[in-house]
Amino acid sequence: PVPLTDNCLILNGIIELAPRLPRLVWGRHAPGTDEMWTSDSAISWLLECAGIDLSGVHPPPGGRAPGWYAGIAWAHRVAG
Repeated sequence: PVPLTDNCLILNGIIELAPRLPRLVWGRHAPGTDEMWTSDSAISWLLECAGIDLSGVHPPPGGRAPGWYAGIAWAHRVAG
C-alpha cells in the first residue's frame, strides 16, 4: 500500500466525484488515449480529479495497472 493522503476533505471529495465518473465502456480505448478504460482508469481518474498528485505513482516493479494513464489523461481533458 502507498498512502496518498490523509486529508479528510480530499477523501470526501473522492466520494463526491464518484457519481461523475465517466461512463466510458470498460475494455474500449478511452478517446484520445492509447489505453483501454478499466477499473484502474476509474481509480486514477477519481484520484487525479480530487487533486492528488499521481506523477510519482506507478505500479510496482513487474506489476501492471492497465488503463491507469487513460484515467489520468481523461481527468486532465475534463479539467482542461
